[in-house]
Amino acid sequence: MIGRFYAPPALGNQFGLELFDHGRTTSANSHHARRGTEWTFPAIVTGGQQGHSFSDCGVRVKKADPDHPRPVDATGRVKPGVSPPLAARFEATLDKLEAALRIAAPVKKIHGARKALKEYRALLRLIETDDARDARRTAAAVARKLSGDRDRQAARDAVAVLRAHKALGHEDADALLQFLPTEPPAEAPKADLFSPVRAWLRQARAAHADHLDRQASEANLLRGMAKAYGKARTGGFSSPEAMHELRKRVVTHRYQMSFFADIVGGKGARRARRAQDLRDLLGSIQDLETLRVQIAAVPSVPDEMRARLEAAIKDTQGSLSSSARRLQRGLFRRGRKAFWGRLGRQLADAGAGPPDGVSGASDHA
Repeated sequence: MIGRFYAPPALGNQFGLELFDHGRTTSANSHHARRGTEWTFPAIVTGGQQGHSFSDCGVRVKKADPDHPRPVDATGRVKPGVSPPLAARFEATLDKLEAALRIAAPVKKIHGARKALKEYRALLRLIETDDARDARRTAAAVARKLSGDRDRQAARDAVAVLRAHKALGHEDADALLQFLPTEPPAEAPKADLFSPVRAWLRQARAAHADHLDRQASEANLLRGMAKAYGKARTGGFSSPEAMHELRKRVVTHRYQMSFFADIVGGKGARRARRAQDLRDLLGSIQDLETLRVQIAAVPSVPDEMRARLEAAIKDTQGSLSSSARRLQRGLFRRGRKAFWGRLGRQLADAGAGPPDGVSGASDHA
């Protein structure tokens, strides 16, 4: 059976897609028509196993795997009795935080906890409710409690960046490390630093059971992802503060695209990796700024070394900034609405939503 469909980016369900019989709307939307075969949607799987192939006539999709039922039906709505994909991701992210809190090494413990909290907050941005906004602010406050030693490590990371870029000689680099604050004692941070995090984790799980998981199942995921994309696209490089804000926006986009890749079978994974690359570039620029501030506060640093450091930081930040600008332009070259439509087509290609009348070109986000 030959089917023709048109699916504009409507907001009628969680994925921002609606299904129309193109045969009844041909006069209005004939330019969207594409030939295709009967649609059998595949399971939503992870690891890049998309389970579909393409032809010039449209998309031929392999049969769904009955052992891995997808969590949404053919219209993109969450199936009754099936854990919504976003709610399940929240649970997995909170599990990551709980696992991080069991790590013995303090530095790794903090790193793992802060990373899980970043992912959690990025996913909360997909829920446009007051409850989700309050939960995000509370999670941010918890994350700030764990950031006390971040500047210490950032300055040391910056020295490593200068070494890697051959912007600073080994003698200067070794000497600078001696001027920086020392690592915290092996027994620090003390256990009570994590008590508020554990208390928050219990409250967060209760909030999800009470209302946040329900709100997650009602969220318009594509609209939320497109909104975060637009913010990252317009972020700038005018000041260290602006780059810090851009970095946070890119982190949000990175985690949201990782989630998207998992629910559609891999599409978006490359975009998530490129967003991580951009985040790393912006992070190095920020680390160099932290090093500059910390060394400025140490009066015993020789003036000659201070001058060489300033020149090295300026050159390296310029190089990193140029690379970051190029990557941002490439990663966010589409407008927000065009990106929204692209996500919808990829969702349809993966079987997580209806076909939208556009032939399935296998181009990854």
